[in-house]
Amino acid sequence: MALIASVMLASNSIFAKYAYAAGIDPNTFTMLRLSVAALVLWGVFLLFGRQFIRIPRAVVGGCALMATANTAAQLSYYWGLTRLPAG
Repeated sequence: MALIASVMLASNSIFAKYAYAAGIDPNTFTMLRLSVAALVLWGVFLLFGRQFIRIPRAVVGGCALMATANTAAQLSYYWGLTRLPAG
């Protein structure tokens, strides 16, 4: 699992460059990437761990803050790739 994650992370910038060449901007690419990740995660939750779907109210704010920070980090990364050579 760790090997697959490492390979996917390493190839991330290459896929982004191909997407940019096809006319997809960093905002759209980030939205597509996060949407696919959310669908896969929900599928895993529904198949294997329904007990993890419930989030206590006390941690919802923290989850929202982490999601916002992750989105900002990914947008910064993909916009940075438009200015730097990669792949």
